Amino acid sequence: MEHRRRIPRLCFLSTAALILVGVILRAVCMLCLFDPDIGYFKNGLLPTLSNVLYFIAVLVPLVCMFLTPKGTLPLELNTPGRIYPALALGIALGAFTVANLIAPDLLAGIPEQFLSSPVQSSADSMAAKTASAASLLAFPAAFYFLASARKNGRYPDWLAFLGYLPVIWCIAAVGNTYFDRYVAMNSPVKIALQFGFLGFMLILLAELRFRVGKAVPRYSVMFLSVGSYTCLVGSIPLLIAVCAGVLAHPRYTLYAAVLLCAGLYGLYLLFRYTASRASLPVVSPEAAPTETPNTAE
Repeated sequence: MEHRRRIPRLCFLSTAALILVGVILRAVCMLCLFDPDIGYFKNGLLPTLSNVLYFIAVLVPLVCMFLTPKGTLPLELNTPGRIYPALALGIALGAFTVANLIAPDLLAGIPEQFLSSPVQSSADSMAAKTASAASLLAFPAAFYFLASARKNGRYPDWLAFLGYLPVIWCIAAVGNTYFDRYVAMNSPVKIALQFGFLGFMLILLAELRFRVGKAVPRYSVMFLSVGSYTCLVGSIPLLIAVCAGVLAHPRYTLYAAVLLCAGLYGLYLLFRYTASRASLPVVSPEAAPTETPNTAE
């Protein structure tokens, strides 16, 4: 049985190492190679390596997924101590709502030269609508994490349903950053945040499959790994750049704070599932059904 623990544990350790390297590399890029006037990195080796790491961060858990024998991972997600990352994530989402309701214009990140312009494009209108949607959805999304902080194992139906509210919040956040015409469409800051929102959705969907008894363990390990990487690498360097005065966009800073908590949450789930003795394989390969994305392992 011990040999069957190694690949999932290796996936967690590889993810943690890639996150560390990815955060350091991208933070250096933000501090030394980011041009705030145009919103892009200067050409060089480090930004290229930072982009390549995203592909490696997907490839490594994908390989681990295929190398893990079917039916050797448990069908339950045992997460004692989940209360702390869940509360942190709930508080971050709640703070996002409060800040956007108090000062929506301040958080919009609109350059001064455009503040007095009477012309409003359709993109500005969509950005305002998606920003409002993200602000309003963040509160019920926060309620899900606060309500489920002490829960473990399977959830009741009403609580599992609430778990999809953060997914909808992520969709609104992607829309808000997409329609923000004051940050270049392919800016590395915007793209990193959008990858982070997608990773947050992967973390939520992986967890909820366990909570409703429809687990796909090998896929979930991959989703938690990729989600943790994109959330943390998309948020920590941005927050470092804000603290260093390289970047100033209040709403993006709030997004990054939420993704930071989401990444730590996903990494915690991945650690508990792959490293805790309570999460060791309980199903034999011979007794396990064939795994598909829509059936349990």
